[in-house]
Amino acid sequence: NAAGQYGGAIFIDDNYQVYCTSDEPGDSNDQIEYINVECSSTSSSWVTERYNDLCLITPVEQNEKYFTLIFNNNTAVTGNVLYGGEIDRTATNIRIIMNNTVKVVTTGALIDAVAFINDTSKISDISSDPYHVCQCFNGQPNCKVPPSPYEVTLYPGQTFSISVVAVGQRNGSVPTTVSSEGAAFLNDLENTQKINVACTELSYTIHSLKSSENFNLFAEGPCGTAGIPLSVQVTLLDCPTGFMLSNTTLQCVCEARLQSYTDRCHINNQTITQIESDHFWIGIGQIEELILHKRCPFDYCVTHSISFMLNDSDRQCNFNRSGLLCGECQPGLSLAFGSSRCLECSNSYLALLIVFVVAGFALVVLLLFVNLTVAVGTVNGLVFYANIIVVNRAYLFPSGETNFLTVFISWVNLDLGIETCFFDGMDAYSKAWLQFVFPAYICLLVVIIIISSHYSMKISRRLGTNPVAVLATLFLLSYAKLLRTIITAFSFTFLEYPNDSKVVWVHDGSIEFLQGKHIPLFVAALLSLLLLFIPFTLLLVLAQWIQSHSEYKVFSWISDYRIKSFLDVYHGPIRTKHRYWFGLLLVVRCCLFLIFAFNVERDPSVNLLAIASFMLVLEFMLSWIKVYKNWYLNALDTSFILNLEVLALGTFYVQLAGGNQTALSNTSVGIAFITFCGIMAYHIYVQGKTTKFWNKLVRRKTEIPENSNLEDSFIIIDGSANKLKKKNFIARWKDYFIKSEKCTESSLDLYERNINAPTTMVVSID
Repeated sequence: NAAGQYGGAIFIDDNYQVYCTSDEPGDSNDQIEYINVECSSTSSSWVTERYNDLCLITPVEQNEKYFTLIFNNNTAVTGNVLYGGEIDRTATNIRIIMNNTVKVVTTGALIDAVAFINDTSKISDISSDPYHVCQCFNGQPNCKVPPSPYEVTLYPGQTFSISVVAVGQRNGSVPTTVSSEGAAFLNDLENTQKINVACTELSYTIHSLKSSENFNLFAEGPCGTAGIPLSVQVTLLDCPTGFMLSNTTLQCVCEARLQSYTDRCHINNQTITQIESDHFWIGIGQIEELILHKRCPFDYCVTHSISFMLNDSDRQCNFNRSGLLCGECQPGLSLAFGSSRCLECSNSYLALLIVFVVAGFALVVLLLFVNLTVAVGTVNGLVFYANIIVVNRAYLFPSGETNFLTVFISWVNLDLGIETCFFDGMDAYSKAWLQFVFPAYICLLVVIIIISSHYSMKISRRLGTNPVAVLATLFLLSYAKLLRTIITAFSFTFLEYPNDSKVVWVHDGSIEFLQGKHIPLFVAALLSLLLLFIPFTLLLVLAQWIQSHSEYKVFSWISDYRIKSFLDVYHGPIRTKHRYWFGLLLVVRCCLFLIFAFNVERDPSVNLLAIASFMLVLEFMLSWIKVYKNWYLNALDTSFILNLEVLALGTFYVQLAGGNQTALSNTSVGIAFITFCGIMAYHIYVQGKTTKFWNKLVRRKTEIPENSNLEDSFIIIDGSANKLKKKNFIARWKDYFIKSEKCTESSLDLYERNINAPTTMVVSID
């Protein structure tokens, strides 16, 4: 029951030797027992530092005499039983009884004279100073002699680990220091490392320009480098794609093209780290070439710090996306409407077509019967506001959450506003085509109504000229959506390859620009641009100037009653000399959308400052020149433009100083929504008042005698009969009363040219 630091029972240095003899000659039961001895360092029983020619234990009489050493339940860091110098020193003429078995050792090692009572010897029970480094497998040392070399294949600069243990002459493990020989390519800390009594992981990083390196591991002990080393053979590979071998650091670093993007390349795990301020996309092509792009499109990529391997570039992608520029969905997923997210969808969602059909019809009916059209002028500012907000939603609503206010803005832009599936397999390409469908559908509905009015007197009298105003309003609502769709189809970017670059469609990097299936989409967008978008924009911008020169034959087409009636809808609320205003707002939209599209760095400050600058100019014009005939229309447009300006500047401040961006945006859109509610209330009131007036006329119809002089007060012009008829009448729409003193030549011209149309005009001749 002894305790100590070195040799809990006996510590023997190299000046002493133990001689064993018996008390009685011929006594064969001589023994030394060591039981329950604990030691904080090496052996708990015997420690020897002998390295001379003498045996540690020698019998006094070299005859039949024998002795037994018994060790039971002794513990130490190493050498629970015995820790000595040359414990393999040969002893002669020793007769040993081990576990009641007699064994005669004529010539043998000292340790062969030890019998273990518990019969559970461990590698650390008997040890000596180290002289051999063994490799471990699954926590167990393999100390065969000669040892097999440890072979490893890696990249320059890569770190590998090897599990080793140092052992003495009887393979007893011992803590020590392991040194490397012939390893100038290792750093000083790796050249000398301490190990424990159990198997220990040693790490080495190879910095070399060679194709292979070899070095040996030695245990520091009495044998030094004369002991048995563990040989390490390293095969160095060429740096992987995206890395190159540095002549200065002697390791694989970011290759030259990649260094303009990042210097955070880690050869150990072959990963590249992106931080929050990075927006690049990196991947590997089909032939293991490095593909680079400075800016990941839109919100396709994650914005937090991430490390990824180049052969697993999809880890850069957000919302379950994958592929080049994260432009595709992962296998089995489909792109959702209303977001860039990829979801698990089925074709049952095609039932949403019913919703779209009903929604389009409901929109047309709403505009018709509430008269919420551009002819009144109350929605112009709201539509302009919503057009700018929806394009900058990623900056104004960075959380990406959908709420009632974001849905409201989307609906004004003829977008769905919520995230949902549509059909299984939908991707960016099919989604781009679908952007053309809904505006075309609702415009088709209005065209059908207009044609029906032309051939049906009943429909014409019920709707009057409202269908033209509704069509003009839908053109305005579809304008920004069409512009965004055209920009989507025309958007391209360059993928950087090692020897050249490839032009791809920015929304799906797997589709080459103007190649394959992108051609039909491009052609459709080009036709929309040339046949619809540009003519519509130029017509509203230059109409005032062209009308003033309509006497020239080249501009005579402007006097066509169909074009004139269409333009009058837009120009109605605006003062005559400022009829360019509507076209100016279209040009501002185009300028801002192009600035947003060419902001490839995705810098929010560019968009925000552009918005603020344009809004400041428009606000000044509205306050200075009084564009609209009615003061409340000027006030409405001014309020929406001021709202945009304050939101842009406020967001710019939040970007710099920090703050709650979502709260700021919700406040701005909330004010716009409250204004819209006021506009709706006004239109419902006006239309309700008109309906009451119509009902009064219906009641008075039966009270008017046959000889009434009503015929002297009104003349009914019935275009379908192409003649004047004197009769009692009922006027449904207040807007169609035209006082004689205010009749304009254009109104009469409109009637003359529309003489065959089934419309009714009522002219007061007070």
